[in-house]
Amino acid sequence: MNSAKPDRRKALLAKVHIAKKELLAGDDDLYRMWIMDICKSRTDTAAKLTEKELEALVRKFKDYGWKDAKSAQVKALQGLILATAKERLGKDWVSRLKGIMKKTAGTERIEWVRTVAQLRRLLGIIRNIK
Repeated sequence: MNSAKPDRRKALLAKVHIAKKELLAGDDDLYRMWIMDICKSRTDTAAKLTEKELEALVRKFKDYGWKDAKSAQVKALQGLILATAKERLGKDWVSRLKGIMKKTAGTERIEWVRTVAQLRRLLGIIRNIK
């Protein structure tokens, strides 16, 4: 059995419960209505949703304005990288940053770098440039 599957499911369930608390502030009726809509009235609890249904529920929360901590952290790091690069890499900072990103992340576009680990690595490299 693949151990990554249960971990993914747990992560999705955790996101659902955090999003419910942060976005719906105790509106259980709306929450259950969303679940029933997603699973075609099969259940009214997130614990019984399939992985695809959990993903759809997380998307629904995001459609209504919820942002998970990871996506907020990614956006913050992307902004910090751009500001640091502009400050440290000189007047040709855009092309220099693209070159650094191409070598370290495999892309020249900051918005395509989506992992916190890659972004932290990029930030560290830029900060160490004299």
